[in-house]
Amino acid sequence: MFARYAHPRVVPLEVWDVTVGGARLCDAPRDATFGARLLELALGLSAGGLGLSGGAPPPAELRGVTRLVLTGGAAESLVLPIVAGLSVEVDPEGAFAAERAGRAALGPAGGLVADVGQTAIKILSGGRRQRAPRDLDALPPNAPLSPALRERFIDFVAGALSAAIDGELRPAGLVLAMPCEVSPTCALGASSYPYEAGDPTLLDELLERAAPTRARVLVANDAELAAASIALRDAPLDPTLVLSVGFGVGAALITRPS
Repeated sequence: MFARYAHPRVVPLEVWDVTVGGARLCDAPRDATFGARLLELALGLSAGGLGLSGGAPPPAELRGVTRLVLTGGAAESLVLPIVAGLSVEVDPEGAFAAERAGRAALGPAGGLVADVGQTAIKILSGGRRQRAPRDLDALPPNAPLSPALRERFIDFVAGALSAAIDGELRPAGLVLAMPCEVSPTCALGASSYPYEAGDPTLLDELLERAAPTRARVLVANDAELAAASIALRDAPLDPTLVLSVGFGVGAALITRPS
């Protein structure tokens, strides 16, 4: 039922715990200095002075990148210093940045594009945008794991999908963007939601509870799908670094055309 989404020009990058400005990105205060931290991240990756999460080496094409695109629900509020040699843009699609690539992946048969963000789930269904906000009291970020909280998370995502599927009449396909690392076998990495990284049945339970269906399901990282949307829209000739900024920070690289 599940397959890993991939775009030939997009490489997902994990940056959530990279240290910039003396603090891990995930721990950095969301104040007036946060934009400068993101700029430091981009410049450090471009210069080869920073690695990725877990010490992973960055892709070779990230070295010397000269274009940065900020996307996600919090992108518009960021203020970044101007520096020579790096153009900075804000994606006008904002929180719905993943839609274009999701629609393209579904093809003519259509279906749902669901972006499970850490503050809200954004869904495109039949040309309509829907948004289901996260109840931070019911699903507190980074809470200790428990079966009850896991169930609440499944109910939250399944409920949002069910509401959209009711209007879609059993969609032919679903593109599911998740706010975490996604393995080639669709195992999910950790996020602020209450589930165990690598949980072997999480996606199956979630889809079964949403609506029993034989729909084709493609699973992607949210920043990766946003970057794929930018690649489809802009067709950039040079490498582009995309930072998706919401509750957390995701990243992806658009590589040169082959």
